[in-house]
Amino acid sequence: SALYIVQRKRVIELCWKVERTLSWIVSRFRMSRGNQREVDRQRAAKRAEKSGKKKNKDGSVSSALAVQQRNQGHGAALAAKVAAKQAAKEAAAAGGAAASGGGGGKKRK
Repeated sequence: SALYIVQRKRVIELCWKVERTLSWIVSRFRMSRGNQREVDRQRAAKRAEKSGKKKNKDGSVSSALAVQQRNQGHGAALAAKVAAKQAAKEAAAAGGAAASGGGGGKKRK
């Protein structure tokens, strides 16, 4: 009977230790994230709002309009670059032919 009481006390103490340990572990995991996910979502929404991007219902960022505008801008810049290069080439050919009498290029030894 006395042995039973001692064993029961040990089991109860062990249960208390396990319960305290488990509650500490659970509290650490619960508090380790806390409301970080919500804060991160809010920060991401602010960044998206700041950059002018809007989110779809599925959470993906819709930037199709921005991509089209970028492609148009790149096309215009490329066309201007090609036109400038062609004009420079024509000017060099016309100016070089008139000034040097024909050659127009560098001579290698």
